[in-house]
Amino acid sequence: MSILTDLTPATLTGAIEENLFSLFRAMAELPGGRLDESEDMLRFSTGLPSPMFNGVARTRVETVSARLLEQPYFWWTGPQSSPADLDDRLEAAGLQPAGRNWPGMAMALAEIDEEQAAPDGVAIEPVRSAGGLEEWGPVFCAAHDLPPWSADSWFEAARRLEFRDLPWQHWIARLDGEPAGVGLSHTGGGVIGLYGIGTLSTARRRGVGSALTLVPILRARDEGFRAAILHATPDGEQLYPRLGFTEYCRISRFLGGV
Repeated sequence: MSILTDLTPATLTGAIEENLFSLFRAMAELPGGRLDESEDMLRFSTGLPSPMFNGVARTRVETVSARLLEQPYFWWTGPQSSPADLDDRLEAAGLQPAGRNWPGMAMALAEIDEEQAAPDGVAIEPVRSAGGLEEWGPVFCAAHDLPPWSADSWFEAARRLEFRDLPWQHWIARLDGEPAGVGLSHTGGGVIGLYGIGTLSTARRRGVGSALTLVPILRARDEGFRAAILHATPDGEQLYPRLGFTEYCRISRFLGGV
């Protein structure tokens, strides 16, 4: 994979979506997965019940159908989607908003405040085993206020790959030795992308979210990467600019197939 070195606004805007598309292609390569990609649409499915593992993106369509996949799925829109009113068309077709107009953000990694990556009492660890992922799952659900089954597909995806060579990295934060937050990262589109960052309510305002954001991208910088991207939820929209991220576009997703 080539590393993005042209960090102009146009290329960073493109990378915000290209990293996401790379993640979807990686999911489609899971045993049992399928990818259908054309000039008009990127569509993938895995057979896993989570909408995160089945989706539609980069669509350039005039007619919208709410039944493009049998499993629950997310339909993602952004700068590379059209027509301009696609979000409204998706809602009119019956898809449910599941994060509309989230800021798509990016930052260059040349200058990072490394002190914010190591607040007192906080440690960030990569998850590298089945046992580690079993610990990660409940924290993921609690941090994002999701039902317990929401983490099952992440575990099943890792099981299909025998917990080796996963195309994404799970991270867990500990505060004074206890689990406090989680995140994921994926390198693709020439950048590192951050996903699913969340902190337990009992551990907030202690720098956990900052560390979960910065530690993975510092490691990516050590590997030669020059930029990071993420899609900020309302909870993170105020945090990420303080860490150096700038908004370049808006990303939306809608839930279908339910």
